[in-house]
Amino acid sequence: CQGKLSYNHLSLSVIRYDDIYELNIHYHEGTSAAGSSRESTSKESVTKFFDEKGTLREDLFHPFVKEACIVLTKPSASKKTQ
Repeated sequence: CQGKLSYNHLSLSVIRYDDIYELNIHYHEGTSAAGSSRESTSKESVTKFFDEKGTLREDLFHPFVKEACIVLTKPSASKKTQ
């Protein structure tokens, strides 16, 4: 996610022995003292982005994250928090 004076935080968490992971994206636009923040959380099966050898399929993962960022950076994407 990119924008004027913006920063992002992506985190990925998986519970041991579970195939569901949680992807959290936090987007902040503006200076650290002022601006708007939005967050997005997605839960998916690891089988969506990893092959049978456990290798991340970047060709599948990157477009997913890019689309989530595009949606998140739109002003009406989610409820703004201060």
